[in-house]
Amino acid sequence: MSFFKRPKISVCIPVYNSDEYLFRALESVALQDFKDYEILVVDDGNSEFNKKNIEEVLKSFKKKYKIPVKLLCHQQNKGLLEARRTLVYESSGKYICMLDSDDSLCKNVLKILYDEAEKTGADIVHGKANVVFSSDFENLPEEDQKSIKKIAEKKSLISNTVYPGILKDSEILDGVLVKQNNCSFLWGKLFLRETYLNALYRIPISFCTMLEDSLQYFFIALESKKYSGIENVVYNYSVNVGISADKKISSLEKWKHVCSAATVFTVILSEMNSNSKSFTEKQISVIKNECRKILKNNLS
Repeated sequence: MSFFKRPKISVCIPVYNSDEYLFRALESVALQDFKDYEILVVDDGNSEFNKKNIEEVLKSFKKKYKIPVKLLCHQQNKGLLEARRTLVYESSGKYICMLDSDDSLCKNVLKILYDEAEKTGADIVHGKANVVFSSDFENLPEEDQKSIKKIAEKKSLISNTVYPGILKDSEILDGVLVKQNNCSFLWGKLFLRETYLNALYRIPISFCTMLEDSLQYFFIALESKKYSGIENVVYNYSVNVGISADKKISSLEKWKHVCSAATVFTVILSEMNSNSKSFTEKQISVIKNECRKILKNNLS
């Protein structure tokens, strides 16, 4: 008789048009000292060309490191929200670590995050991040470099907003929305899977590629009993050289992606309206103001 051994951590990697960086992301997991994990990759409706690339990357990775990878496939692009939902639903670890396919983990951070979670009993363990540029950055025109650096500085400031210690219950959501002492990025964190699942059950199936981190983290914070922030740098966030071009609306498809941000505020404000006693006036005001700001930005 064989018994299934549950891994301690599920490392979850969504892939959509970023297969060229996937091996680096996988390798950053393979090189961790901590080995009690599983790796899940979801192909979120990539083209046939990209699908073949993903399969080749996984084949090369397995050959080099002898580590299995569970590949999940969406027949069409469902957006990052649903890609991550699939990953969490199909995972089996006690904890979830989200890793974007064009990013990487720092050395030996899975052990640091896991030990902190076990020591404190935290639903969320939050570490800091490096913001790094791709090798193509130096070849860009100076004007584009300036634009990307400005975006990178903002990302760095937000991603390193980590509360140095413990937050409990309502302090977690209030910290995100009002005090802004921890950020809503899903990467750079370790989540208790049970808490993450409970959060996802409250979010309707939606196509969402903008601010989907904020949507998921809002409900994760609602469901969490304890947050622990640590000083360690645990994540390498890669700034894509095409990030400035992505801000330009050049097609109906791109406009559809930008408009998916409306889903975030529809779901969150619906939750706030249905359970108004669970939220402060200040929290509701922050969400409404953010909604107006994003709408103005999209229209401009």
